[in-house]
Amino acid sequence: MAGVYFRIRADAVADAVQCGLKLSEHAVRDLVLPGETTARRIMSAWLHPDDLPIKREEGSFRCLRLDMDPVRCHVGDADLYELGLRHPTLMRRYLDTLVLLRDYRFGTFRAPECLIYSSVLDSQIEVAGHALGFAVVFENSAALYLRTRMSSYEEAMQDGGNALFLAWCRLLESKGLMERYTDAPGAKEVFRSKRTGEILVLAVPDRAEAEVWP
Repeated sequence: MAGVYFRIRADAVADAVQCGLKLSEHAVRDLVLPGETTARRIMSAWLHPDDLPIKREEGSFRCLRLDMDPVRCHVGDADLYELGLRHPTLMRRYLDTLVLLRDYRFGTFRAPECLIYSSVLDSQIEVAGHALGFAVVFENSAALYLRTRMSSYEEAMQDGGNALFLAWCRLLESKGLMERYTDAPGAKEVFRSKRTGEILVLAVPDRAEAEVWP
C-alpha cells in the first residue's frame, strides 16, 4: 500500500474515518484512463502533504492519509491538466503521461496528482495532525521536481548554471530591472542591476550548446 494525502472539510472528518470516502461524493472530474474507453469518476489526492492546494479558509480543512493500492490508482501532472483545459495539445500530453502509482518515478511531475477511481474504506484512512506523524522523505513534490531537473541540466550542460543565470538576467532586463551590455563578438553579456548596481558577467551559449538540453 502507498500513502497519499487528501484534503477534507473539518466537519466531515469523523464521517470519513467511520464510514470511508464515497467516490460519488468526493469525485472532482470524469476522466478516461489509459487502456479504457469509458470515463470514470475521479477523486484527487496528493503524494506529499505539502502538495495539497491551499484553501482560502485553511483552518476549516484537515488532511487525511489514505493507504491506496498502487496498482489501482494513477498519477497525473496536475499542472498539465489545468493548462490542458485551455490548450488541447497539453491535455493530450497529460493523458499520454498518466501512469500507475506503482510506476510513478518521484520528481517526474512538479505537481503529481493521485487519481483515485474507487471509494476508500474507513480502514484505509488516518487523520494527519499538524505534525502529520508520518515519515516523508522530501520537502514537497515541486522542490523534488526542480532538483531533478537541475541535476539533468547540469549533467547535460556542465556550465555551472551559466545558461540559467543568463535566462534569469534577460528576464529581469525585460522587466526593466537590469541593463545589458554585449561584447563585440557577442560571446559575453554583462548585466547591471538597477537596484543594487551588482554586475554579472555571463557567457552566451552557442547553438550547439543550446541544443543539448532539455
